[in-house]
Amino acid sequence: MARFWCRFGGGFWGGFYHGFLSLICARFSKAFRTRFWILLVCGALAEVCSSNEFGTNMRDFNLDDDSLAQTFKSQRKAQGKIKDSTKSMQDFTHTNTQKDSAKEAPHSSQSKPTQNQTPQEAKTTQDFAQTPQNTEPTQATQSQNSQSNPQATKNIPPNLPLSSASKTAAAEYDKDNQRIFELLADEVKSENNVIHAIHNAVMINPDLYTMADVIKYDIENKKVYAEGEVRIYRGGTLLVRTHSTSFELDEHYGILEPLYLQDTTSGMWVNALSGSSKKGVYGFKKAIISGCQVQSPIWRMEASSGLYNAEKQRVSLWNPRVYIGDVPIFYFPYFTIDTNLNRKSGFLFPYFLSSNTEGFIYAQPYFVPIKSWFDMTFTPQVRTSRGVGGHFEMRLVDSANDRTMAEVGYLYNFDSYKERYDIKNREVYGFRFYHLGKQPLQKYFRLKNELDNGIYVNMVHMNDLDYYRLDKANKRIYDATYASKANFYLQTDNHYFGLNIKYFLNLAKLSNSTTLQSVPNIQYHKYTNSLFWKSLLYSIDYQMKNTIRTRGYGYIENAVKIPVGLQFSLFKKYLSIGFWNEFYAENLNIHSAQNSYVGGVITSEAQSQNLPNQLKFGNIFSANYSLSLNTDLSRSFDKIFHSIQFEALFSGPYPYVS
Repeated sequence: MARFWCRFGGGFWGGFYHGFLSLICARFSKAFRTRFWILLVCGALAEVCSSNEFGTNMRDFNLDDDSLAQTFKSQRKAQGKIKDSTKSMQDFTHTNTQKDSAKEAPHSSQSKPTQNQTPQEAKTTQDFAQTPQNTEPTQATQSQNSQSNPQATKNIPPNLPLSSASKTAAAEYDKDNQRIFELLADEVKSENNVIHAIHNAVMINPDLYTMADVIKYDIENKKVYAEGEVRIYRGGTLLVRTHSTSFELDEHYGILEPLYLQDTTSGMWVNALSGSSKKGVYGFKKAIISGCQVQSPIWRMEASSGLYNAEKQRVSLWNPRVYIGDVPIFYFPYFTIDTNLNRKSGFLFPYFLSSNTEGFIYAQPYFVPIKSWFDMTFTPQVRTSRGVGGHFEMRLVDSANDRTMAEVGYLYNFDSYKERYDIKNREVYGFRFYHLGKQPLQKYFRLKNELDNGIYVNMVHMNDLDYYRLDKANKRIYDATYASKANFYLQTDNHYFGLNIKYFLNLAKLSNSTTLQSVPNIQYHKYTNSLFWKSLLYSIDYQMKNTIRTRGYGYIENAVKIPVGLQFSLFKKYLSIGFWNEFYAENLNIHSAQNSYVGGVITSEAQSQNLPNQLKFGNIFSANYSLSLNTDLSRSFDKIFHSIQFEALFSGPYPYVS
């Protein structure tokens, strides 16, 4: 009454109540006043007991069930983390008297923690008091649950429909008062410290999202039993599908009968008669594994037993048998399958061969992924009758899909092998560099223009053809030459510029000094465009080639080609007529002609400097004409597209006039 009097102690209503109580105390006897105060206190208590919050709490505890009430009280005193409900949704539905009293009762006063309650206990009590009265499952209800439990629902797959469960069966909080475990269902009941979540049961925790027909939660042992159509999701993908499972929240242990596991990233699935799980490791017996459709897979593996590690995404099988259709193909005593698409370090399949000349050959590659875009392979090898060596390969692919590859190989030949076969090189070595990239000017020189440009490099050097046989000893070689290339281009809508290098390696010769090399070459091209009016077209193509070698003459070649012509159509573009002229000019300049066969004689250094111009320079000019008549017809039918072309062409050179 003190709080009641303080709230209404001032103003008009305060004076009214003060006068009314003074009148009662003055006009009536002590016995009457005593009975009046008793009735007043009882009425106030009845009003409070029928209010929305306190009355709901009294009904929720079901004081007739001493074991459940004692369990709840002991857990609340210990940590204030677990909350449960013991009645179905009908127990929380109140009469109209409660609704009327809810309008008048001061809820704000009861939402505050009392002196004997921790803030967490008060929040648990308030959650019970504010259980929603609407039992109809709606999407809005799930949205509210998700917003009020962001920690617990953060792993709900976004592509799955939210559960229609409308009632919270149990929830657990961490030290920051955030929900880390929640159990929802349409119907909830409690028996012997076990909460039964029935119909549309959902268990949510930071690691898993479990859906089942029935979920039972043992409060004391923290053990979960799921039955019916059980589906367990992790990270938005289906992890387990079974009819029944059980696991402990502390140890993540479960028994599943039957068992269906699926890795949706790789498509691999496991179907077994029975299985068990503990800390993300699933054991199973008499299993079928495949990556094809579940019904009649094209290939499958049948194993007596196995393990699936969900964290490492690896399947280990004992006594697996591989089938293509219904035909058995292979048997292994033990086999592992990595369903993780991320690459890992490890030994690759070895290469071994027996040779009459080189003995037993064994090469063991080892793969190392440095980054998702960068990896290496080391391949040491031994050839018992020849020598030892190895091969190293490095690969890079960046975000723009630019590719880079470098490899180095080496083989040391034993003295006995070198003397027996009288080979030239004791050591065989070589390297290769490959790169293909787009927009290098923007990447490496910070060009802000969107000019189209690209680079291609494929360079190889070796001292022996056996370098080709480092990765495959019995490889057949039909050509003793190899051309290394490097190209760079840039272009616009109307112009193209290219720079390329060609270096030829001829290992059929004792020395590569007399091999002609094309270093560098330049090309310019003007794309076809109109000149003066639309039907008059032209284009320009210019090339410069510089051919050199260490010993012997070289030359520089310049060539230009300019086609000019009229091209127009008749009869609504059914017929095209063209008249073209092509002009071609080329100049050739010989240099470094000493000790070379030029003009029928081998020239000395002095003779090469005094060669006549007709031997040093050469010029070519040609002009051709062409007249064309063509038609190109096409038509689309129901299931085919048909086209037909006819062309008549007459061409020839212009007559030479001296």
